[in-house]
Amino acid sequence: MEETVYDAFVVMQKNERRLFPRSPLKLSVSFCPEEVRQGTEEWHFGEIKDASMGGLQIHYFAPVELSVDTYIELCCMPAVDRYRSRPQKPVRIKGRVVWQCPEEQLLGISYV
Repeated sequence: MEETVYDAFVVMQKNERRLFPRSPLKLSVSFCPEEVRQGTEEWHFGEIKDASMGGLQIHYFAPVELSVDTYIELCCMPAVDRYRSRPQKPVRIKGRVVWQCPEEQLLGISYV
């Protein structure tokens, strides 16, 4: 696959279907299906690998039973900034699973 590099952080494949270029990212994330977010037994853990204006890619650590079109809720903490005077708060994101690759433990999520 040939890549078109827009700058040091944004990469997009030629002939790619995505609408927005993605930026590499390494950020811990917790996620669960939206309909069971009240309980704690369904939360999964992983890492956001890249993100764009349209969605993100998650590498998860343990097997996940989520099907395409499942709505999920994600929760991640912003990077620690020791120069900020106010406390950091978790960021909540709602998304929908658009693809899954169990062999590589990856999920593609679009924002909703």
